[in-house]
Amino acid sequence: MFLSSAIMDTALSPEWVGNVARFNPFEWSVVAGRQALQDAPDWAAVWSNLGLLAALTLVMTALATLAFRAYQRSA
Repeated sequence: MFLSSAIMDTALSPEWVGNVARFNPFEWSVVAGRQALQDAPDWAAVWSNLGLLAALTLVMTALATLAFRAYQRSA
């Protein structure tokens, strides 16, 4: 949360914070929510950030399923 623009604009923080924030899923949700609530939302930014979150969800679900199956086989 602290390495995102949720608390402070990343343009005001050191450059490395902005670089980390670009790959932070929390930042993706902050940007999507902030854009969706504007008077004239940039829907491309909203959907691209939501797409990144959906892709991450699919990857993490697959990894969790594989880990659970490996655990079941070992028990």
